[in-house]
Amino acid sequence: MVTASSHSLLRKPWAAQATFPRESSPALLARTAVGLGVGTAHDLWGAVSAAVTCRDDPHTAGLGESAVRVRGGESGVDNIVAARACHWEMEMHMESQTAESHALLVQRLLLGGWTAQVLRTAALLGLADQLASGVKSLDELAVATGTEPAAMARFLRACVLLGLCADRGAHFELAPAGDALRSDVPGSLRPAALLLTAPWVQHAWETLPEAVRTGRPTFSTAHGTDFWSYLAGHPRDQADFDQAMAAGSIERARAVLATCTFDGLETIVDVGGGTGSFLAELLAAVPHIRGVLADRAE
Repeated sequence: MVTASSHSLLRKPWAAQATFPRESSPALLARTAVGLGVGTAHDLWGAVSAAVTCRDDPHTAGLGESAVRVRGGESGVDNIVAARACHWEMEMHMESQTAESHALLVQRLLLGGWTAQVLRTAALLGLADQLASGVKSLDELAVATGTEPAAMARFLRACVLLGLCADRGAHFELAPAGDALRSDVPGSLRPAALLLTAPWVQHAWETLPEAVRTGRPTFSTAHGTDFWSYLAGHPRDQADFDQAMAAGSIERARAVLATCTFDGLETIVDVGGGTGSFLAELLAAVPHIRGVLADRAE
């Protein structure tokens, strides 16, 4: 039971918002409560919160350390000693948890390259398109994608883990996140998945350390020529680049139309407009305006 010389301590809405949330370490609270003989972890939490309030609140600091007590057994325990000991132990515990969470974050970032390749493979196989029509079995998906069933089963487990599809026993269905990889949806991310994970793009990223050291573009270091010249000599990669740039252009154009006015304008110039899909959508809504598409010939 928590007692205080001022009930306002326990009524303050922020008194229970100390730096360590109760749910962060229930086992630690319970162990400390039992060890001190102060009742339940909930009792000890209240004591810790109130003790921190006493220490940090300038309006109650004058009450002194005896203002809050936890009654445990017949003899009782001086709360401020027990609570602050628990407070320090919990702070150390949470610092350890924070360090661990930071390490896990870095680990997830390091595995991002693997995740990207799962997305690329799903896009190349057209997995989202195959599942768009409904639930399919492993064998059906293996036949439709031309893959080896056992390998496809392992790959699908990775897709389930990433939230691209859902496992329904011996069958699989498309998850909401996987829907973005369909080729027939507005703003499809399939072209972006194919472009950003393409070997030639990844190879260019390998020269990032040199770019940081020298401050110079290093695409030519990887490919022997500049970016645009490379695309001009590789039509398939150029097509992938154009599709990725055009994906979502209609949605972006509609957003511009919804937020901008074109009163008094006679001409719109889209610099670097690629295939012109963004400009075409704008001009369809404001046909009285002339449009100019400025980009490389290829």
